[in-house]
Amino acid sequence: MRQKDKDSSVESNDSEIKKPNSLSDYIENNSKLISVLGVFTALTVFSYNLTIKPIGNILSFVFLTITIIVWLELWTKFPPKPSSWRLILFENVLSFSVLGIILYWLLAYREIWRAILVFPIWVLTITLISFLITRFNLLEKITGFKIAKYTFIRILFGLTLMILIYFFSLFVSAIISKPINDAFDSMSIDIENIIDLK
Repeated sequence: MRQKDKDSSVESNDSEIKKPNSLSDYIENNSKLISVLGVFTALTVFSYNLTIKPIGNILSFVFLTITIIVWLELWTKFPPKPSSWRLILFENVLSFSVLGIILYWLLAYREIWRAILVFPIWVLTITLISFLITRFNLLEKITGFKIAKYTFIRILFGLTLMILIYFFSLFVSAIISKPINDAFDSMSIDIENIIDLK
């Protein structure tokens, strides 16, 4: 019994040692995610300059969304109690960089934001509803039978839900687009005035 306790304590100590509490360990364990973050950050800016502007605008927004998702995934990989100050600094600088890219995108490409505000609202809404449906089995509780077994009904329900949420997103974007765009315009003017003063 004591031997098992010793073995378990050794395993727990080994697991604690293997935790990525240094910057080099973190980069080594998450090098693929860091590379993906850099690729999609570059694609966010590059796609805006495509010849066919509507497609470039949509792709730029899509790549920015993927960049945010990858950044959030990287954020969850940081240890709760890092032992290295370099790792803490890296976490803060990485977060600041991504937030700076998001702010730059919102300010510099405001014409995109005006045109496609409906899409982020649609994506966020449908993601939330899909999560709630799958997490709590709402379809089975409402209908009383397992829709997952009926492919046609499941596809029909999904398409109907997507269309309804899209029109809901159009309505919401029409309400909030003006105050949001006015806030971005004011922020951009303030930044330009600060730069001119210098």
